[in-house]
Amino acid sequence: MVGTEDSFFRVLRRELEEFDEFEIKVEYYQGVLVARGKDPESLILSAHIDRHGLLCTGLNEFQYAAFIATNRSELTGDSISEQLLENIQDRFDGQRVQAHLPYAGTYLGQGVIQHSYLCPHRRNLIFEVSGLDFVPPGTPVSFLDRLTLGSDTISAQLDNVLSAAILIYLFRKGFQGTVLFTAQEEAGRSWRYALEWFLRNQIQTQRLIVLDTSPYPNEETVRQQQIVLRRRDANGYFAAEMTREVQERCDHLGILYSFKDDYVAAQKQN
Repeated sequence: MVGTEDSFFRVLRRELEEFDEFEIKVEYYQGVLVARGKDPESLILSAHIDRHGLLCTGLNEFQYAAFIATNRSELTGDSISEQLLENIQDRFDGQRVQAHLPYAGTYLGQGVIQHSYLCPHRRNLIFEVSGLDFVPPGTPVSFLDRLTLGSDTISAQLDNVLSAAILIYLFRKGFQGTVLFTAQEEAGRSWRYALEWFLRNQIQTQRLIVLDTSPYPNEETVRQQQIVLRRRDANGYFAAEMTREVQERCDHLGILYSFKDDYVAAQKQN
């Protein structure tokens, strides 16, 4: 969960350190777990491993964890994140949740969100949860997700699960580049941890690929491609040569792809 990623980092580290035959070097820094093979700068892959959840902040009081983890200089209600809270405050009613020990990740118990509301004084979502009145402040509480199986689909909050599994699998198949598992993406801070690692090691590269999922409005639109690429985002263009290399590899392997920035531009025109 965002802000309490240590337990998952330790699981990933144990998994990676089992690959003795590949001589993978694993390093853990604040906010990022780094795994490096024998050719670490050949390709750098990155994925976030956190997800949304709650944090106990008082006696039977729970707040939205991502908003707590985000650095807030003002509580005026003017920021985008604070405006977002107003739009999602009723979304979680009836959602099952489970509490964990902050560092170890040990299961403590389950509860159900009865109601959530935006506190006018603290400008954060306050959750009323039944069944977890015994947990102390600082306890992380994650949303309890279940995998739904369709005739030819699976659905759940799978973005970080799939990304982490793909990266572990690549090492199993002999990948010798570098992987960055980052924390607090849901609080908008994962890029800072990745950047600190690059600066710490004085590494400059155009060969960085970030793995994540990309939302679409319906299943029909999703099925039009097998992989989603991007040339740019709201902040600017990505490395053009790296983008072309991935595109050419998809063409060679017969993988259907689309560019999300083209899709977004087309939607704006409509």
